[in-house]
Amino acid sequence: MKNIRIIFGLLLAVCATSALAQPAPVYNWTGFYIGVHGGYLSGENKVLNFLDTSTVKPDGAFGGVQIGYWAPLSANWLYGFEADLSFSDADGFESVNGITTRFDRFGTARTRIGYANGQWLFFASGGVAWARISSENIPSSLGTLNTKQGFKGWTAGAGVEYALSQRWSVRAEYLYADFGKNSVNLLGDITELEPSFSLVRVGLNYRLGDVPRSAPQMQTRSAFNWTGGYIGVHGGYASGDQSMTFLAGTVLFEPKGGFGGVQGGFNWQFASNLVLGIESDISFGKIEGNFDAGCCVVKIDRFGTARLRAGYAINNALFYGTGGIAWAKTDNQYFFSLITSDRPFIGWTAGAGVEYAFSPMWSIKAEYLRFEFGDNKSDYVGLTPFDERAHYDLFRIGLNYRASVFEILARR
Repeated sequence: MKNIRIIFGLLLAVCATSALAQPAPVYNWTGFYIGVHGGYLSGENKVLNFLDTSTVKPDGAFGGVQIGYWAPLSANWLYGFEADLSFSDADGFESVNGITTRFDRFGTARTRIGYANGQWLFFASGGVAWARISSENIPSSLGTLNTKQGFKGWTAGAGVEYALSQRWSVRAEYLYADFGKNSVNLLGDITELEPSFSLVRVGLNYRLGDVPRSAPQMQTRSAFNWTGGYIGVHGGYASGDQSMTFLAGTVLFEPKGGFGGVQGGFNWQFASNLVLGIESDISFGKIEGNFDAGCCVVKIDRFGTARLRAGYAINNALFYGTGGIAWAKTDNQYFFSLITSDRPFIGWTAGAGVEYAFSPMWSIKAEYLRFEFGDNKSDYVGLTPFDERAHYDLFRIGLNYRASVFEILARR
């Protein structure tokens, strides 16, 4: 990890020197973009239980895709948002116990702030990270443990981007991600996993369209224009099905409850009535399910998404479909706490909604989302696997203000 930081720091210094030594040609960075990336990952996975503490150090190549936008704050400063998905062959082997760890796939949803100097753009970013990680041959009192589960944490980093043309740009970037701790207590056998990684990657982006440098204009050819950033609040109700399978049976739950949260995103209206958007949100609440008078309890206290939106605008009304990545932080207790699980679900979400602008800067929306989460599995060799699965239906309403936090701060 130290070598990765040194290499990236030298690269950034060389790029900065080159950019500041030359006159800056005019270039407009604002707008939506899509792209591809590839790079190298160096990570750690600390494995802790009462038998031993081990550290596995996976490394390897990865590649993936990203989508995001940049919007102006001033002549040189920009703010933006980006979501990405990567697939990896990074793995590692710990020689004492023979533990292996593999980062199967991972992604981020990050807010970005940048400084543009002509064709050069220097940026920092931070946000949420998630990963699907497999570990095998973990020693435990119940036998060798093989596990595949989701992890959620935070990420931060910095990078530099160079515009090859008004549409195409290349970039180099460093990111660090920390996923905290996942723990499973199975009949007194407690196993904790603490993964993290550093990565360097290069990418190629294609900018889809221009975004006005001024504040959103509310009337364009007598039609409402949805282009621009927004922030907002929401509230709603969730219900679903969740299951836990162990030994001879499966326990079924029907969790439900209310929630509230915040969201932010950006829309780009093109071809008169078509709208493309990107949105991220986080929600807090009490979504809970009980089985057999409190014997078993499942809880979700927070969850979030990073999604694309595609819609059709009829003046002040926007009808859209949406889909992307979903995560949920769980706190599950089974058989009067003989078995506990504190690990997030990672999966996908899809849905639809309608939004109506009732003033130049304010809009309301109603939305349905379906969450489908993959399994969190711990396979103790010789025992039936301990497996958790879930899906949820969410209904929510929201209120949006057509400006970003950065824009509001810049006006002060």
